[in-house]
Amino acid sequence: MHVFRLQTAPTLRNCCMKTPAPVYLLFFFCYFIGFAAKAQKEASYWYFGNKAGLYFTSSNQTLLRDNGKMKALEGCATISDSLGNLLFYTAGDTVFNKSHVKMSNGWLLTGHQSASQSSVIVQEPYSTSRYYLFTVDALGGGNGLRYSIVDADAVGNVVAKNIPLQSPVSEKITAVDHRYTRDAWVIVHGSGSQNDNFYAYRVTKPQQPGASAIRPPVISRVGISHAGSFPNNKTIGCMKASPDGRKLALAMQDSSLIEIYDFNDSSGVVSNPVRLRKLPGAYGIEFSRDGSKLYVSTQGETQEILQFNLQAGKGHPDSIRLSMQGILITRSLFAASLQLGIDGKIYVANTDADAKDRQYLGVINAPDSLGSKSKPLLNSLKLNANTHTPVRFSEQGLPNFNQSYLWLPAFKFKYRCIGDLTQFSSIINRQIKGIRWDFGDPDSGPDNTSSQDNPTHKFTKPNTYNVTLTVTLLNNRTRSLTIPVTIAPLPNVFLGMDQWICPTGEIKLKGPEEMARYQWSNGSSAQEIKVTKPGIYWLEVENENGCKNRDSVNILPKPGPVIFQQKLLETCAFVPLKLRTSYRSSTYKWGDGSTDSTLWANREGWYKVTVPYDGCKFTDSVQVVFKECPELLVLPNIITPNNDGQNDKLMLRGIISEGWQLQIFNRWGTPIFEDKNYRNTWPEKAPAAGIYYYLLRKPEAGISRKGWIEVVH
Repeated sequence: MHVFRLQTAPTLRNCCMKTPAPVYLLFFFCYFIGFAAKAQKEASYWYFGNKAGLYFTSSNQTLLRDNGKMKALEGCATISDSLGNLLFYTAGDTVFNKSHVKMSNGWLLTGHQSASQSSVIVQEPYSTSRYYLFTVDALGGGNGLRYSIVDADAVGNVVAKNIPLQSPVSEKITAVDHRYTRDAWVIVHGSGSQNDNFYAYRVTKPQQPGASAIRPPVISRVGISHAGSFPNNKTIGCMKASPDGRKLALAMQDSSLIEIYDFNDSSGVVSNPVRLRKLPGAYGIEFSRDGSKLYVSTQGETQEILQFNLQAGKGHPDSIRLSMQGILITRSLFAASLQLGIDGKIYVANTDADAKDRQYLGVINAPDSLGSKSKPLLNSLKLNANTHTPVRFSEQGLPNFNQSYLWLPAFKFKYRCIGDLTQFSSIINRQIKGIRWDFGDPDSGPDNTSSQDNPTHKFTKPNTYNVTLTVTLLNNRTRSLTIPVTIAPLPNVFLGMDQWICPTGEIKLKGPEEMARYQWSNGSSAQEIKVTKPGIYWLEVENENGCKNRDSVNILPKPGPVIFQQKLLETCAFVPLKLRTSYRSSTYKWGDGSTDSTLWANREGWYKVTVPYDGCKFTDSVQVVFKECPELLVLPNIITPNNDGQNDKLMLRGIISEGWQLQIFNRWGTPIFEDKNYRNTWPEKAPAAGIYYYLLRKPEAGISRKGWIEVVH
């Protein structure tokens, strides 16, 4: 209700009423911002406030319209045809046609433009041009609920007007389709001391020419009382049906509360109220497109938009109360209307005292989402083109529509890389007759369509595809949603051809630039790795689209020369062996650091050499082992046991096996040492200097040697 239409004291007007102010548009997208949603186009045009106008294109652009002639302080309504062409609009008292002139017989209607929702327009079922314009009075006034019949052909004509239905009623009205037929429900709430009911009027096809298309109301006495005599401030506030027709919600500004009900869109019965109190000056109210969230504009110390999660605690009233959170503080003087658009966003009227600010609308971009994820924006959309003198402003109201025009199915999808089987999940939450998918991929042949609830589709090439989900409702109406789905190419990753690696070499393997993730077979997550060993190495990369690809490369050991033909060489014990490579190289480096082409090996063990070959350095080893050579048996004839490490022991050279027996005699023939398995250990203690005699035998071989040895100190 607008203050200037009340004959009451200023103090009363200021505490309970509404004054003109700017509008905030809150844009909501269904699950994915930027999707092109094809809703019913009957709500394509909006005219509201002070000559303000908007047009919603099928590609979700919001265009300004500067040709509106209407001044609506609060409630208003607009209707377009199924193709989105404007038909007419009204503030409840005057009807303007598509040419923005007063329609024939389209004035002096009894709707009050200062009612929260002055009017709503419903199309006659099965008619392309006949519409019913329902109007309500303000503050429970005597004109109550009335309807007029509009023929929208050509320039339009109001063929009958101000036909009474119910009085008095609250200044709130909403409409939604019938569940099973093409009929529609128009819902109001009574006012006055004896009229505290919901009235649901069914608009149907007339049984015969001239007969009424409006059936007697379904009456539901439920919820809080709106009773009061005119002017009844309890009537102030808006009412909306959810787009799917299953819920009803209303705001009562004077009582600072809202009520949420179940609505049976088959029978018209309103039931099961949930009352939420302590919402100062509650006025505007609106459901998200999927019906899961409810938004309320309030007027307390600040003007705030509140969100309620209707799915909290499986819809338990206490859980819904506790889910309340503020998502946007506006600069409005008074709480203002909220209205869902065909783009899935919710718009909020703006009642800022500054006219320059009232030329803007705020936007909640994703109302199906919780809290800040709903993306509310203040003063987001300007209602005037580039002009220094604004002429079009928001007031307290926004256009009222049949809420069924605003419902759409929704869907999610995942796996968006070429080669993936993309999975689609429909989000409908209501009964339907049928479902059809068109993936926008004609090259896929018969796989381009599906009638499954949650289908999969393998797209034929990287591209952006317009995927359309169409559902048939129980009333045989269809609703479609089109979303551009981008199928991304796989990232290019190529590690090169298989390569040779030198025995001591190093190879750098590098992945493509600017990938979101790198994963190598050795566990590294760097773009580049160094390889020092042969093997098969793979790299998996992931780009910014989440698409993955992998490549591998085989690093092979480079063939080298044959450095040693024989890997095992034998020599007589303690007889030096000259090592020579089979491969003749220009340079050599032996294990001991020498660089000659040959090396003398004078003990058992492995001997290695490194040589260059074909740009690499190759290393090979040969093993030298001692063998027994009795024919080369050598015994020294002098020892010097002075512990200087030289000739301290009697060393048997030329033998390596066991079983040699040694006896030592002094010059008188007395044995002084005997060992049946001599291992070069005599003498353990230095004997006296002089001549000694030895007998060396290997009985099993029949070998015997004898001789003398001198001990010198």
